[in-house]
Amino acid sequence: MATLLHPKTLIAAVLALALAAAAYGFAATNSFGSAVIVAGDGSLTISGYTVGSLTYVYDATDPTLIDKVTFTLTGAAAPTTVLVQLDGSNWVNATESGGTWTADPSPNVPISTHTTLRIVAHN
Repeated sequence: MATLLHPKTLIAAVLALALAAAAYGFAATNSFGSAVIVAGDGSLTISGYTVGSLTYVYDATDPTLIDKVTFTLTGAAAPTTVLVQLDGSNWVNATESGGTWTADPSPNVPISTHTTLRIVAHN
């Protein structure tokens, strides 16, 4: 028991405890360095497009088939993607030239299956 109370033993024990506490303090520290944390919330009004100058172009050899559809779109921003649905299931990409959009389905759509025209546009 006398060796445990020896001054050198006590100093070594205190030093070991101090080093252990310091090591624990460094190990338990989180460091973020120069991290940039960004968060936010916002809203924006969604506005649509106005379809104008709608024209159906029929097949030259079979007038019961829709060859293509042309139209114009006006809105707050020019659309980059325009899709047209003529038969209720298949989507056709529309292309723009000189402000007029053209959807040219392949194969041509029979008038009998054309009950609704759906145009989706977004930028």
